[in-house]
Amino acid sequence: MRTSIRSGLTALVVALALSVSACGRVENPIGPSPPVPPAADNGWSKLSAEAQTFLLVSNINAVGRGGVTKWMENPRVYAEGLDVAGQSAVGGFWRDVTGGGVNLQFVSSPLSEAEHGINLRKGTEGLEPYPGACGLGGVRERRGNVIYRGHGVLAYFLLPDCMRFDATAIAVGYAHEIGHALGFQEHFPVPRVDVLSVPSPLEFVSTPVFREAVTWLYSSSVRPGWKP
Repeated sequence: MRTSIRSGLTALVVALALSVSACGRVENPIGPSPPVPPAADNGWSKLSAEAQTFLLVSNINAVGRGGVTKWMENPRVYAEGLDVAGQSAVGGFWRDVTGGGVNLQFVSSPLSEAEHGINLRKGTEGLEPYPGACGLGGVRERRGNVIYRGHGVLAYFLLPDCMRFDATAIAVGYAHEIGHALGFQEHFPVPRVDVLSVPSPLEFVSTPVFREAVTWLYSSSVRPGWKP
C-alpha cells in the first residue's frame, strides 16, 4: 500500500510539472510576442550611466511606463514646409545617428488618421504655453510599447521670432520634433548641446552620449516592452 501511494504521488508531481512547463509555452492570445532578450543580450549593461539615465527619463519611464517604447517599422513622415534638401538633411541625420536603425520615408501628402507615421504641420496651436517656442512634437499613438503615430506643429514660417532662422536651422527644428515623435519625450540635458536640446542648435550636432542612447534604442536587439 505504501509503495502504491508513493508511486501515485510521484506520478502526480510529474503531471503537475509537465502542466506548468506547458503553460510556459502558451502564446499571447492577441498575437505572438517576440521574446524579450535579457540585458546581457541587448547591450544595456554596456551603456554609459549618462546614456542609461537619458533613456530611462526620456523614453522608458516617460513614454513606455517602465518599458522600452519604439517604432518597429520605418516611419512615413509628412513635413509641411520642409523642402527636399531639408528632408534629405533630416533623414540623413536620423539615419546616421541611429546607425541605420531609423530610415525616415518622406511623403508629399498629409497622412490620414488611419495611417501609421508622423504628421508635421505648420501652425501655432499648442505653442501658447511655451513663449519663444517654434515647434512641438511627440508620440500620438502607441499600442503596447510599439509606436504607430507621431505628430508635430512647426511655426518657423508663421511667428516673427521663428522667421529669423535659415534653412539649416529650420531643418534642425524639424529633426528635433521628429526626435520627440520617435519616442524621446524629454530634452537632452544641459550643458550638453544636441538636436534634442533646448533651445535647438542652429546646425546638426550630436554628442557621443546622445548617439549612444539612440543607436541602442533602435538596435534590432532591443525589443519593445523590455525593462531594465
